[in-house]
Parts: sequence; C-alpha cells; structure tokens
Amino acid sequence: MDQWNINYISVIPLHKQLEGKIIRSLKNGELKEGDLLPSIQRLSKVLTLSVSTTSKVYRNLIKEGILDHNKGKGYFVAETCKEIFKNNNHYKSN
Repeated sequence: MDQWNINYISVIPLHKQLEGKIIRSLKNGELKEGDLLPSIQRLSKVLTLSVSTTSKVYRNLIKEGILDHNKGKGYFVAETCKEIFKNNNHYKSN
C-alpha cells in the first residue's frame, strides 16, 4: 500500500491511478489471491482520497472479478484473479 502513491496533479483520474496501482501490485506478486486489502475508509485516509473515489475503485474491481467483498470481513483479492489476467487482453497491456 505504501507504493500506491497518487499523483494529484496528473491528467489521469485519481480512481484510474489507484485501480492501476492495485492491478500492478497483483501482476507483480505484491498482492496475491486471498490477500486482504485495506478498508475503504483506511485506504482513503492513507492516500488522502475521498471515500467515494476509493469505493468506486473497489466496486469496479469487484465487478471485474478481481476483488471479492465479504461483508464484515473486508475486501480480498479474488481466487480467480490470475485467470482474469491471463484471459483478458485489457490487462495484458497494464
């Protein structure tokens, strides 16, 4: 999470920056299937992002099958994450 620094003056939207950083962390092995991610509130506070921005990123990654949410336990890297990266051209270029 320390490497997920956000560039607030970049032309790339904040939510796209965060999403890209999470995906890169998964692809380079820093995050693995089943790993627990920080809560939306904690990540928002650490990165100085709004809760709605962080929530949007998590929702998008859940929708794409990269993250899972277990109410009361948190956000986890989906068990099928590696298959998604292997079979999806969208992520091969990231």
